[in-house]
Amino acid sequence: DKLTEDGEVRKFVCGVRVDTIVREKESKALINSEFKLNIKDFNIIFIKDIDSAKKAFKDIAESQRIYGDLETNTLRFEHKKARILTVAWTPQHKPLTSYVFAYDHPKVSVTKEYQEFIQKNVYALMTKRNTVFHNGLFDLKFISRFFKVNPFDTNMDDTFVIARILKNNTLSSDERRESVSLKTLAFPLVGDSEVPLQRKQAEIIKEKGISKDDFDYSMYEVEDLVLYAGIDTIVMPFVDEDLKELNSKHPAGDVITNCWEATWKDVTRGIVALMLDGMPLNVQACKDMIASHEKILDKYSKTLRQNDYIKQVEGIL
Repeated sequence: DKLTEDGEVRKFVCGVRVDTIVREKESKALINSEFKLNIKDFNIIFIKDIDSAKKAFKDIAESQRIYGDLETNTLRFEHKKARILTVAWTPQHKPLTSYVFAYDHPKVSVTKEYQEFIQKNVYALMTKRNTVFHNGLFDLKFISRFFKVNPFDTNMDDTFVIARILKNNTLSSDERRESVSLKTLAFPLVGDSEVPLQRKQAEIIKEKGISKDDFDYSMYEVEDLVLYAGIDTIVMPFVDEDLKELNSKHPAGDVITNCWEATWKDVTRGIVALMLDGMPLNVQACKDMIASHEKILDKYSKTLRQNDYIKQVEGIL
């Protein structure tokens, strides 16, 4: 349907979902326009055998910059039962193609030889290509654990952190309209593409009589998960270009180079390494340091409280 307001035609997309309308009502980019991408044009290829995997990795390796996404059964990489369900890649030279590799999905049977081949090639891509993830801190934790990749051997860009820097944005992913989650950044591209998956999640939770916290992605039908993973990597090159355009117009100059490349890329890798390996900690030394600083704090607090100017201000207050 179309509504005319002040001589301007506005389109309501994705039905009449309240959160969609709220996000679109102030978005000039969406007025009198369609979404930039049509999911029907996406070429999402599901791979679970070694011959298909060989062809796919050969094609992926043609690009120096590639876009990745993992689907896992838990958000906790350190969990004993954590597993990577699928690994998806979109090469830069084929932005509408996503290769989604089965890895350790309980509903998909693959050979040990196949899994070892995936491990070897994911390791090669992570250490020899410029990879791009959204919220790469999450993906890199799993990749480092399961594929034995040293975070400092990677050249990974994280569009989640880059978007936060460019937009000066610290909102959580749940604050959808202004957040820098992938689904929000990709909204002008594909709309609310995750809605069908959310509905199926609700159906599964109700059917199994479990809480949302007990749900994991292996409970989806495999084809639904593959579609979701494929959409994620396909929208990423376009989100990446949008961020680069924003960077080119940023009043602080080349923020991606000066902030992400200069500082935050290493910080991200360091955080992952720290989470994987931990940090030696002398507990007693820490307690002694706290006690020492508390004495210093108490000393200067007393000095301040005895100052005549401070007393005058306190008297006024």
